[in-house]
This record gives sequence, structure tokens and C-alpha cells, in this order.
Amino acid sequence: MFLEALAAFQKMGTRLETPRILHNLASIQQERGDLETAETYLKESLSLKTEIGDRAGMAASIANLGSIYAARGDLENALTFYARASETYRETGNLNGFAQAMVATSRVLAAAGQTEKAIEILQHIEDLVRDASPVEYRRIKDQLELLRGSVD
Repeated sequence: MFLEALAAFQKMGTRLETPRILHNLASIQQERGDLETAETYLKESLSLKTEIGDRAGMAASIANLGSIYAARGDLENALTFYARASETYRETGNLNGFAQAMVATSRVLAAAGQTEKAIEILQHIEDLVRDASPVEYRRIKDQLELLRGSVD
């Protein structure tokens, strides 16, 4: 169904919907475990979002690429993409996305044996998120509790 929609939008030249459909296809493939195809769709989506100046969409694609690299165990690229995503989310004023990218960063750092650095990052953004995003604040608190428990 998504592939048919993608073909129709590409044929019509609809530049606004095509990146969104590609992003959705990537999510489906990622859920199925086909990380290579998901990465291909995300990179194409990111390229189109960049062309049309969709910064919010770019941030989401960049973050999802980070999660693909993390799933593959490519922690260096995961950190690079999460850093880009958090910066783009911050620039666009998306505090929820920023917090999610930072929590993902902390998980990758912990997986790389850098738990203290992961804790430091979350402590740094904790106050920033407290009032603006209660859901993400709770996520940060939960992640901090988990990380601190692994240090003890």
C-alpha cells in the first residue's frame, strides 16, 4: 500500500508527501528488521526533506538513522546521528524530539561503557525539559535511575 502511494506521489511530482511516505516505509522495514532497506528509504527521505527545507522532518529522519546504526551496533555513527538530530530538534524548537534524541544518546553511551558521560548528559538537560515536557522529563528521570543503578 505504501509503495503504491509512493509511486503515485512520485509520478505526480508531489515533493511534500514523498519524503513522508519514504519515512513511513523506512519505519515499517525497521520494524521488520530489514535495516538496510530502512536505511535506504531514510536517506532518500532525508535528501528530499533537505531539498525542500523541512527541518522538522530532517530531524526525525536523522534520529531514525541513529537508531538503525545503534541497532547494528555501530555506536560511533549512532552517536553522530543522534547529535545531529538533537541539534536540529533544538534549532526547530522541538523540545520533545531533542529530549528523545538525548535519551537515545545516553543509551548508546551506556552501551559503549560510558555510563558516567550518559548520566552527565541527562542531568544537563533535566531542568530544561522539566516544565516544558513532562512526558520526556519522566523518560529522562527513568533513564537516569536505570543508569545510576548500573553504576552502583
